[in-house]
Amino acid sequence: MIRSLSGKWKQPLMFTFCRGTTPAANMVVHIKTVVKKCEKVGLTVVASVNDQGSTNVSAVNQL
Repeated sequence: MIRSLSGKWKQPLMFTFCRGTTPAANMVVHIKTVVKKCEKVGLTVVASVNDQGSTNVSAVNQL
């Protein structure tokens, strides 16, 4: 989900289905794709938030 820092809007960006835990390598690809597409349309990504699940931590470390 993307959210404005100065306005009152937010928008879902992506939703996927999986049969278990999504591998960290796949999450890295998804994160990079979403950030690139946001920047392509003129949005500036300033932060990313997730819980501290081991797969999320691994994905962030790979970025």
